[in-house]
Amino acid sequence: FWQIWSCSNYKLFKEVWPKLRKYATDRCKEFWDENGDLIRDNFMFAGTSGLMAKILSFPAEFIGLSDYMRQNTGKPFKGSFVFNMIVKFLSSSAWIPVGKWLAPLGGVPEKQLNLVMKTPGSCAIFAAKIGEIFEKIMWEKDNYFYYAYVAGRWDEHCCPRYMMKKHFKTLRDRVDRITLFHGSVCDAVKAMPQKSKKKFTVYSLLDSMDWMPESMVANQIGTITDEKYFNREDGRIFWRSFATGDRAHSPVLQQLNPTMLPDTKYPDRVGWYLTQLWTPKLDKKFNNNNLLIEEDASNIKQSFKGDLKVMWTMATYGLTQKEKDAKEFYKSQADVYDGFREGLLPDRDNLLLYVVPWTTSPKTWVSVGCGTARDIEYVVKHVKENKTQVYLCDLSKELLGIARDRVKSLGLTQYVTFVEGDINKPEVQKKLPPMGSIDLVTCSYCLTMIPPWKKASATMIRMLRKGGHLAIVDFTAKENCQTSLDQRFYKFWFSMDGVWLNEEQPSYLRDPKNGLETQWYQEDGARVPYTFFYPTHYQFLGRKK
Repeated sequence: FWQIWSCSNYKLFKEVWPKLRKYATDRCKEFWDENGDLIRDNFMFAGTSGLMAKILSFPAEFIGLSDYMRQNTGKPFKGSFVFNMIVKFLSSSAWIPVGKWLAPLGGVPEKQLNLVMKTPGSCAIFAAKIGEIFEKIMWEKDNYFYYAYVAGRWDEHCCPRYMMKKHFKTLRDRVDRITLFHGSVCDAVKAMPQKSKKKFTVYSLLDSMDWMPESMVANQIGTITDEKYFNREDGRIFWRSFATGDRAHSPVLQQLNPTMLPDTKYPDRVGWYLTQLWTPKLDKKFNNNNLLIEEDASNIKQSFKGDLKVMWTMATYGLTQKEKDAKEFYKSQADVYDGFREGLLPDRDNLLLYVVPWTTSPKTWVSVGCGTARDIEYVVKHVKENKTQVYLCDLSKELLGIARDRVKSLGLTQYVTFVEGDINKPEVQKKLPPMGSIDLVTCSYCLTMIPPWKKASATMIRMLRKGGHLAIVDFTAKENCQTSLDQRFYKFWFSMDGVWLNEEQPSYLRDPKNGLETQWYQEDGARVPYTFFYPTHYQFLGRKK
């Protein structure tokens, strides 16, 4: 056991594998019949990250790094000028933009590294963490993770506990407690035999969700939290991430209300994961089934002719109208409104499907500035499944006319009430559910078009019941870069069409003094169709305190 898995003794493997094969599963036989060369070429260098370790093993041997690691002194290596210069370079954030091309060789997908790059200040934090790995973490006496890569083997003084000779009998006696499953976590949860007829109490998901799209995260969490499989009273879910901050990197994961684990109490041998999280007791009302709903794809099509019409309207309106009137602005482009905005207004689908906490089963929803009701089309099945009563509010009679036709075609007439007018006016508020009773309020690319935006924000917050949610997606000036030349240009350019990029808006929403507890906030850039412009937009979710 030790010679094969710690020392990659290929000769011994070839000798014993025919004897062991009769005890193996079909999948195990198939794998090791074809992949014995993993042990021949050193099992420690298997896989993508192993390939990088193998490439680096030659210079590591040359400068004495590998021999020093095998001495297991617990002190950092200081014997090479080249090594010290590399550590100094990696401790700065200058390498990270280039590093994304090399990251896959280290077993880090580009999408995962982007979690670091997208948050202001995170690159410096990550670079400092990498420096700490080379200067301290990898040299800890029990850090068998780096020991294997640098030394090319495990030794008795540095290896996992399950490889230690004193634990071998226990490992052998209890091997029947371990069930291997080849497939996804969701498939495993559904298919693995529950010998004890007990539900799962621990899911350790590590960092796999860092590179999953939100749809996959939603499906995984929706499946594994099902009460058929998971003990919601005593069960816990653990994962780690490249993302920084005080929240989960995914809005779906944030709906689990996770708690951050400090490094000091739960040390991580790898060292480069910036956050480790786990869930407290799951809310009994957590509706996992809403995470499993699969919506139909949109049939909205962009056309060059329609886009030209919208861009002409935007250009002429910006140059000729001194007083900006939202109703007039949309009147002449209502028939081609949606096609152009599919590309212009990003992440509306993400906000409606994943940022909005459908796990709370909202029963009342007010959509402020609903336009043609495009937002509701993202979540048709969600509305029907939860019997959510939706109030679509807008200033434009023309856009509401299109919204009525859309709602009828979607079969949602019984769930929707149309409200024309300004939500700040008492006569409009009377057409809505009572203030302080609404479960969900959304505002999609509308707040930047409302001059009295603070008043509108306060009104939307007042609409919510305690524990209700406000979800917004809109343009803004990039955080910590508001005065840069490109951000000032975007502010001027958007203002020509009555869209006022204002970094004060997300700051106001995130300020707990204004009544909301921030559940999710994320900024991203997206290209404007037919241009090289990348203005910033944000997604926000707040819960009323």
